[in-house]
Amino acid sequence: SFRKGIRGNVKPFPGAIKLLNTIKKGNFKMCLVSSAPRENIDLLLGELGMKEYFNCIVSGREVMESKPSPQIFLLATEKCGVQPEDCIVIEDSPLGVKAAKSAGMRCLAVTNAHSKEELAQADRIVDSLEKVDLITLIQRV
Repeated sequence: SFRKGIRGNVKPFPGAIKLLNTIKKGNFKMCLVSSAPRENIDLLLGELGMKEYFNCIVSGREVMESKPSPQIFLLATEKCGVQPEDCIVIEDSPLGVKAAKSAGMRCLAVTNAHSKEELAQADRIVDSLEKVDLITLIQRV
């Protein structure tokens, strides 16, 4: 099964931990939003040692409509007590980028599995999180 297969076999994207540490030190709220079931999210975060970074987690099962509907991102703003226009979403899928923009959020796209052309609706596109720091995230997205 999926859960058995990932134990000990997952690594964070290059630059992810450094960026999360930087955002956390800046006292910004972080919410993990994923279409995956909550059980899978919790397992992955546990394996990666990343759960403590997030103020809230929203899974696809908590909303009626999946991406590209903005519903999942809007629920995240409610849970974190922030406004959509104050959010920056980091996404790697075209549907996620579309959902973030439809929610009125800024979006940084990472070309993990999709081309820059497919992610063109994002405010900024990078090929690695290693190229992103807090200043870049806030000022250029």
